[in-house]
Amino acid sequence: MLLSLPLCFLAQQPIALERVVVPSAGIVQPVDIQSRPGDSRFFVAERNGRVKIVVDGTPLGLPFADLSARVAVNGDTGLRSFAFAPDHPASGHVFLWYDAENGTDGVDGVLVRMTTMVGNEDRLDPASLVEVLRVPQDGKSHGGGHIGFDPEGRLLLGIGDGKPGGDPMCRAQDRSNLLGTMIRIDVSGALPYTIPADNPFIGMAGVRPEILHYGLRHPWKWCVDSSNGDLWIADVGEVQREEVDYIPAGGAGLNFGWPAVEGSTCFTGDGCAVHPDCTEPTFTAPVFEYNHGMGCSITGGRVAESTSVPDLNGAFVFTDFCSHRIWSARSDGAGSVNVIEHGVTVYPSGANLTLPVTFGIDGQGELLIADYVDGEIYRVAPADSLLAICDGMPNVAGPGASMTPAGSTILSRNDLVLNIAGTAPYTLGILFYGPGATSVPAGNGMRCVDPGGLSLFRAGVRVASGSGTMSFALDLESHPFNAGLSHVQAGSTWVFQAWYRDIGGPLGASTNFSGAIAARFRP
Repeated sequence: MLLSLPLCFLAQQPIALERVVVPSAGIVQPVDIQSRPGDSRFFVAERNGRVKIVVDGTPLGLPFADLSARVAVNGDTGLRSFAFAPDHPASGHVFLWYDAENGTDGVDGVLVRMTTMVGNEDRLDPASLVEVLRVPQDGKSHGGGHIGFDPEGRLLLGIGDGKPGGDPMCRAQDRSNLLGTMIRIDVSGALPYTIPADNPFIGMAGVRPEILHYGLRHPWKWCVDSSNGDLWIADVGEVQREEVDYIPAGGAGLNFGWPAVEGSTCFTGDGCAVHPDCTEPTFTAPVFEYNHGMGCSITGGRVAESTSVPDLNGAFVFTDFCSHRIWSARSDGAGSVNVIEHGVTVYPSGANLTLPVTFGIDGQGELLIADYVDGEIYRVAPADSLLAICDGMPNVAGPGASMTPAGSTILSRNDLVLNIAGTAPYTLGILFYGPGATSVPAGNGMRCVDPGGLSLFRAGVRVASGSGTMSFALDLESHPFNAGLSHVQAGSTWVFQAWYRDIGGPLGASTNFSGAIAARFRP
C-alpha cells in the first residue's frame, strides 16, 4: 500500500505561450532558466556548459559562465542546473551542477560554487571555482536536473539513480550513497558544506546525513514554493509512468519507492537482488501520474508567481517532453491536490514548442518554458488577450453603446478591428486608448480608460452609420501606435474606448462612452 493524497483532476483551462527568444538567437540545447534578484534579465544554461544572459530576446556576446572544458557532453550528460545563492547580491556566489568524466563507464555529478568577477557582475570568475560535492554515477544518464534553495537558505539537489535500465544496482533504495535522492545541505558557511540540524537521517549508521528524501529515479526539475516551503518534484519514469511528488513544508525522510515501484505501480524490471516489496506501506505515492500514452518524460516545473496570469499563482506548472501537454497542480491545504490540464495556444502563428525541457522565471516574475530542439523560449501568458472591462451606459438611442473586437492582438497580423454599436445615427465618435483602466463618470456615461501617468491617445474619428454603428480598423504599424509613449508593443496592454456625441442623453449631457476593452498584444 502506498501513502497518498486524494487527487482531483479538473477540466482544461486555456493559456498562451508567447515566444520571447527565437531559434536564430543562438541558445543551444537549454537545460535551465533562472533570474537574479534585482535583475530584469534572465539567465539560460546550455547543456554544453555555458550560461548566457538574455536581454530583450538576445543573448549577450560573452557568456555569464563557461564550463565547457569541464563538462562531459555524451549520453544524457552535460550541465544540468545552476542557482544564485540567497545572498548573491552581497557574495556574488552561484552554484552549478554538471557531469564530469571520471575515467569509467559512468560520470561524476559535480556541484561547484563560483563567484562573479570583481567589477563585472555579468561574468563568473573561472579562478573562483570551488568543488562542493562529487557524486560518482554508474552510467551516463539520470544525474538529476535541478538545484535550488529552500526558504531557510539551505541548498537542495535532486540526484537521479545514475544509470538507465531500472536501477540495476538498486542505488535509490541504498541510503549509503546519494544516488536516487533529494539532498539538503548548508553552503552558507565554511566549504564544502554542513548538515542542517533537522535533516532526517543524522546519526543513523550507514546512511548519508545529506539525504532529505530517497527512492527517486530521475528528478528532472523540482521546485520549492517560496510562499510556504512546499516541495514539488517531477520524477521521470522508466517504461510506464511519469509522476509528480508533493511534500508539504516540513516533510522529511520520505521514500518514493523507486525501483520497487514506478509511480503507483509495481516495477518488475529492476534486477535488484534486494529491495523492499512493491507493496511496502511506507512508500509515498505520487499525487499525480500519467502513462506513456499521454507522454514519454515529465518536465518539471515551477510554482508560478505571475502578474499576467494570476490564476496560475501558487500552482506547480509542468509539462511532458514529448507530448507538450501542460498541467498545473495545486494543494488545497486540506490534504488534496487539484490538477488542471491547460489548453495551449502558441504565438506567433507557426511557432512550435517541440521538446519542452525546462521552466524558469524571468526578471519580471513571469513563467518561461524552453524548447530543447531549437533554443526557443516562451513566456506563459493569458489565453484571453481581449477582455471587456466595462459596458456602455444608457444613451439617447437605448441601453448603451457596445465595443466588440474582431481579428487578433498579434502584431505581425495587424488585423485588430474594434466595432461600436448602439449609438445614435450619424453621430460623431472618437476612439481613444491609454495604458490603464478606471471608472470615472463623464457626460452621460463612464470613462474606463486611465492615462496611467501618460496621456489618453486619439486613435481615429468616425461618423456612425444610420443604424448607429462605427468601425475602427487599427493599423498598428502607423501613427500613433508605432512610436513614442503611445507605442503598442509585444507584451504591452492597452485599454480602448470610444467617445461619442449623445445629444439628449438620459443624464442631460451631450457626450457618452462606449464599452471598453483591454488588449494584451503579442508578437
